[in-house]
Amino acid sequence: MASEEVPDRAAPFAEKMAYYRSQHTGRAIRLSHLVGIPGVAFALPVVLVRPRIGLPVFAASWAVQVAGHVLFEHNRPALTKGPLTYQLCGLAFWCEEVADLVGGRGLGGVGDASPVSRAAASGPRAAGPGSNRARIRAARPLRAPARRPPPG
Repeated sequence: MASEEVPDRAAPFAEKMAYYRSQHTGRAIRLSHLVGIPGVAFALPVVLVRPRIGLPVFAASWAVQVAGHVLFEHNRPALTKGPLTYQLCGLAFWCEEVADLVGGRGLGGVGDASPVSRAAASGPRAAGPGSNRARIRAARPLRAPARRPPPG
C-alpha cells in the first residue's frame, strides 16, 4: 500500500493529482483505468436512456478499476477519499495517459526502450528516475532564462 498521505480537502488540485498518481503506479492498474474510466463516462448518459445497457457497462467498468486496485496496486481506490475530487482526478489522469500513448511515451509516460522505464520496472514504488515524484518534477514547466540586453 502506498505511504502517501491523503491531501487535505483544501489542498490545491495539483497536490491531489500527485496523490492520485501515487495510487496508480503500475502498468496493470493504469491499463485497467484506461479501459474503465471511459466505460464509466460512456455509461452515465446511457443509463438514463437505456438502463438495460448502461447499468451493466457502468458496473463492469467500475469492476475493472476496483479489480485493478485489489489485484495489482493493493490499495483502495482514491475515490473513497473524496468522490467528486478524485472522480475529476481520474478523468485528468485518463487524459494524461491517452496523451502519453498518443505521444509515443507508452503507458504511464514511459516508453519501453528508455532507461527511465527500466528503473520503473524494478518495482511499482521505485524511488529512482522512474518514480512518480521524478515524473512530476520533470513535468513542471521550466522557467524561461532571463533575457540579456544585446551587446553594444
